[in-house]
Amino acid sequence: MRRKVKNKKQTITPWWVRTKDKSPKETRSLVSISAPFPSEKGFTLLEILIAISILSIITAIIASSLHVGILSWKRGEAATERYQQIRILTDEMVQQLKSIYPYKFQKAGNTKPQLIFYGEEHSLGFTTTLVKGSKGERGGGLMFVYYDLDNGKGLIKREKIVFTGDISIKDLGDPIELDPEVSELKFEYYEKSKRDPQSGRWVNSWDGKSKNQLPKAIRVTLGFPRKGKAGSSNGSLDEITFTVPILIELKPDPFSVNPTLPQPNLTGPHANPLLVGPPNPPLEFGRQEK
Repeated sequence: MRRKVKNKKQTITPWWVRTKDKSPKETRSLVSISAPFPSEKGFTLLEILIAISILSIITAIIASSLHVGILSWKRGEAATERYQQIRILTDEMVQQLKSIYPYKFQKAGNTKPQLIFYGEEHSLGFTTTLVKGSKGERGGGLMFVYYDLDNGKGLIKREKIVFTGDISIKDLGDPIELDPEVSELKFEYYEKSKRDPQSGRWVNSWDGKSKNQLPKAIRVTLGFPRKGKAGSSNGSLDEITFTVPILIELKPDPFSVNPTLPQPNLTGPHANPLLVGPPNPPLEFGRQEK
């Protein structure tokens, strides 16, 4: 016969009940054994907030450094481009001044031909052999060039091909805008002393009709507004000064309107004795010669 076994309900006693009558040492042992997931640890909310704050600070520092680096790179690129523009402008002025020609015209009633050269402190008009076409190619003949400063357009230039006759500034063509950022333009003219050819002085004006000769050198000063870090002008000027010596002094036929200048011979026994003056000095930035 099979014995019938009654199912007994199995009860589970909690550990805090089971450890009620046990010693403290046994209680600690039971507690450590019955603790769920004893080997896993986590982060507290305070630790997470501190980690996020440190990460945010590091990210802000890196972003700020990148921003400063990009701004410095852009300022460097802009300064390089600006310097190239100024170099092109000054090179054009130097080439035209080096190719200056003492064009003379004899008006009715005058016994002597007059030199066409208008040299003022803030403007300059002269005749040059450097004639360029519409595509920049070198042409022949003569051209009268007049540099001036316009309040709204900055440095401007007006030109006119010289065929014959007198030249008037009023009859020149439309102004050509060279650099709108030029806010100061100054010309100075070197005059040799009649008593001592080795000495001379700088004057602020030169009238070709009264002096009947070209100056020995021309000094040009261009002023640009100095910009701050924000790109706006702070009221001060950056000056560029360069000197162009007039190397050739010719005595052309006063009625000649399409001459050909000889190429100067710098070496050999047949060197051109008409070459005078020192070599052209480099550009000077940030100061004005005195």
